[in-house]
Amino acid sequence: MTDEHPNTQGDEHRLFERISRERFDALVLWGMPQPMREDTLSASHWSADNERVIAGVFHVIDTKEFMCVAFARDTAGRYRPFQRSHFLPSARAGELALKRDFGRGLLTAQPELSAADARPEGVDLFATLGNIGRHHDAYVMLRDGFNQGAARALLEEVSSWVPDLDGNLVRDFQTSGYSARAWELYLRAALRALNFDMDHTHAAPDFCVRKGGKTVFVEATTVNSQDNFQLGDRRGPAAGRARTASAVPRKPDATEVRVATLFENEEALLGEGPCGGPSAPAGNRRLSCTGVNALVARRPAVLSLWAADGDDRRHRQPAH
Repeated sequence: MTDEHPNTQGDEHRLFERISRERFDALVLWGMPQPMREDTLSASHWSADNERVIAGVFHVIDTKEFMCVAFARDTAGRYRPFQRSHFLPSARAGELALKRDFGRGLLTAQPELSAADARPEGVDLFATLGNIGRHHDAYVMLRDGFNQGAARALLEEVSSWVPDLDGNLVRDFQTSGYSARAWELYLRAALRALNFDMDHTHAAPDFCVRKGGKTVFVEATTVNSQDNFQLGDRRGPAAGRARTASAVPRKPDATEVRVATLFENEEALLGEGPCGGPSAPAGNRRLSCTGVNALVARRPAVLSLWAADGDDRRHRQPAH
């Protein structure tokens, strides 16, 4: 039955090779449309021609079918989907399609993907900026360290999808805001991996994310003091603002939850119920603060969450 499928015809070849799930996600997660991330699960991951083409075999949750989806870089160098197979009966059929004529066809295709079709426009975290008296030591190590090549490459992939909403992202990352901006990048990756849809309309708070018809606003702040660097001129609404714990707004009766990891259970994040157990104020929306292994293991951080329906931002719970 598999051999009779139109996408599994032809002789087998070895043009595609397996890659890890981690590398696949690092390269293509950012360019996957929201419905695709919600409705499918990746089963196997492949690349060809020095990663000119990335392909995945995906399980369609509702129909129990499978399909192959191929990704290539757009004019801004970001991976985006350009072709998919017909629906297939199994993961094995999907892999066979990549090893036969369907896979050959992907490598002969010349996809034209304009960066203008994909938003948001990203940044170059390692761009050369003027009027900087001193770079952050950690940034210099990341930029110049002989063993930091993999980290640099990953950040370049991620940051190409990260908008500079307040005009200070790159300058902060290279100077006194390195810790805060690294924490925000980590949170962005965690939220994306949990299939939250991000709204980039406003510069503050740090994140407006949606999932399952619910909206959550996230303000992430490190508790380390701002380094006393010579920064030069700053631009944007966040000029001169030290991103410290004191900047996190608090309600007098807010329940604080100490966290080591974030977003382990995204359903709890958007669920109903009290935050922080029996001592929490009655009627508060439940804002869970458990999840992915966090950078806070080495750098304490504050996460301020509040849920909203539409533009209602009244339900608010800080956690540290």
